[in-house]
Amino acid sequence: MKGLAKLMGNPAIATLVMFFSCLAIFAGFLWQNQHISQQHQQAIEQKQRYIVGIIHSAVEDKIAAYSAQVAAAAKSPHLATLIKREDPRLIASQERALKLVFPQAEQACLINASVDEPDEDGCIPITSASLNSLRLAKKEGSAPIAVMQTGKEDTYLLLTRSTEDKQKRVVGISAIALSTEILQTLFQPSYSVEDYIELQQGSNTVTVLASQGDRKWRQGQPLLNRAVANSHWRIAYWPVKTKASQSYLVAIGIVLPLFC
Repeated sequence: MKGLAKLMGNPAIATLVMFFSCLAIFAGFLWQNQHISQQHQQAIEQKQRYIVGIIHSAVEDKIAAYSAQVAAAAKSPHLATLIKREDPRLIASQERALKLVFPQAEQACLINASVDEPDEDGCIPITSASLNSLRLAKKEGSAPIAVMQTGKEDTYLLLTRSTEDKQKRVVGISAIALSTEILQTLFQPSYSVEDYIELQQGSNTVTVLASQGDRKWRQGQPLLNRAVANSHWRIAYWPVKTKASQSYLVAIGIVLPLFC
């Protein structure tokens, strides 16, 4: 003990001991701060995924509701007979009735299954994109919802459902053209976000259909990017950029003056 006391009486040794003591305290502080920061970041990411999950589910639920409405209308017992008769007057009357079921529809059309060519003057403009949806509906019963005519003034959301006769043969397609004004309502009032979220369509060329939050956070790749079922859409999410913890600077400010 006397030897240790003698060593501690040496100013150089005492300074060295103090230095390593402070260094150990400083290292412990940094480890604790890093651990707390990691826990905080994990809590933030969990909240972000929860918010995106709520919005994602809400959008899918609304799409499912629209699809169910079209499916119910397309199964009307007399619809197949009416389409097969090809009476323009009766078809126009049924289209008007169908539109009443969808107040947000810009157009409701009964398209004969024989239609397989583009037609800009049809009940709805039948472009290559909408024709693909009609063909898929004939084959699969329905096609994923998508925005047609993107980049033009007459854009619309296309909902489709096939109509079969008693022999289970597809005789026509019920096509509902919804106003694109409903796109923004798909996000509201699901959840209020401080971050930035987009509803997108397309892969090679991405079209932003709706958004919510502050666009300044749209930097780099999104943190989350989820496909929306029964659609050609994805939900992309960019979080608020939080500043890294500066607690270690406080520690340096405390320790350094001891050796200066």
